Formats: sequence, C-alpha cells, structure tokens
Amino acid sequence: HLFTFFISFLFVLDQFFISTMSGKHHQTEVLQNIDDNLLIDEGDGILFMGDDLHLVDGGDQDRTTVEQGSNQTFPWQILVVVDEPDLHQSAQLALANVQFRNAPLLLLHAYSGEEAKALLKKYPSIGVVLLDMVLETHDAGLKVVQYIRDVLKNRRIQIILRTGSLEEAPEISVMQTYEINDCKLQTELTRQRLIPTITVALRSYCNVVAAEEKTIALEQALHKLQQAELRLIHSEKMATLGNLVAS
Repeated sequence: HLFTFFISFLFVLDQFFISTMSGKHHQTEVLQNIDDNLLIDEGDGILFMGDDLHLVDGGDQDRTTVEQGSNQTFPWQILVVVDEPDLHQSAQLALANVQFRNAPLLLLHAYSGEEAKALLKKYPSIGVVLLDMVLETHDAGLKVVQYIRDVLKNRRIQIILRTGSLEEAPEISVMQTYEINDCKLQTELTRQRLIPTITVALRSYCNVVAAEEKTIALEQALHKLQQAELRLIHSEKMATLGNLVAS
C-alpha cells in the first residue's frame, strides 16, 4: 500500500512539472517572438500582437466579467502611480480602447505612495503597477514595492518602475530582492512602447496566476493522498487487531 501511495504521488508530481514547464516554454516563446508579432500603425489605429492584444473601436463594448475557467476578474486592472496629472492623462490616452485577450484595460490612478497602497489593498486583482520611483519622497516608490511584496505578500503583481534617469534606477540587488519586473526611463514610455510593455506584463501576470493555481491543486491532491493513506493504515490496523482478538 505504501508503494501504491508513492507511485500515485509521483504521477501527480510529474503532471504538475509537465504543466509548469509547458507554461514557461510558452512564455519564453512569447518573449522571443514579440518583435516579430508586433505591428502598430498610429495613423490607422491598428495594432496586432500575437492573439492577445488588439485595439477596438471607441464605441460601447460588451465586457466579460469573468474569464472562462479562471477566477481572474475583468477588466484587467492596471495601477498607474505618478504624481504628475499629465502623465496619468497620457497613459489613459495611450491605452484607450486597447483590449488584452478580448477584455478591456481599466486604469486606476494614484498620485502618491499612500494612495497607491490604499488602492492595492482595495483591489487585490490588480495585475500591473506602473510606478514612479520618486513621489512624495525620494523612496516612496520603493516603499510601495515593499508594501506589495512584504505586507500584502503579493507575488502576482507585475511591477514596472518608471525613472527619470539611469542614475535614479534601483540597484540590481534591490530589483531582485523585491522582484521588480522591469524598469523604464520616462522617455521610453511612449505609446508604441507602453502597449507592448503592458502586454508582456499581463502575460507574465497570467503565467504566475496559473503557476500558483497549479501549486495549490498539487498541494490539495497530496493532502487527499495522505488522508487516504492514513485511512488505509488505520483500517489495516483495525483488521489486524480484529484477527488477533478472534484468534
């Protein structure tokens, strides 16, 4: 019986790793082919990026509220944290009428680190944060990052830091410690570059969510196997005890 339990566990574990590696392989292909799949025509308002992201007309759109087979809430929530109103307006215009996987983008706006923390707590389904390094204080941006990773314990959110110069960019050790996903100069966040940046971030967000769900499923399957094994051992002990009493 212990051998059967061990074989069953190995099968579940094997299926989990196959699924996970398949997802990572797909993400690698996406990142490698992103330049080949990207076409933006500002004049005609046409954008093609694989099968995930496209522009839609400015008219009313039917919005799906829940993705089929997932707990992800639509529209995709993106938090913009900068202290300059013009930059909020620019981001809103750049991402207007853009959809990701047939669902619209919803931009949430914060003008300080404290406002950002309040929105992050209120909206746990935020997938991407576009975050200024310098807000009300020189380190307010990093404090928001610390709040996401250490207080909220959120590893799903993709964090894109926005900095005015390379000198303001955080050290590599800080990027790694707080799992900052990207760092962009202000001059890099034009419409043509902002759209693919957000697309890659949302794809990564989806991959992290999928990996977490697979981990939870594996833990649940392992727990069920362990409970079944304990019940089996208990029944065998009771049967052995019954035989001893009978004899």
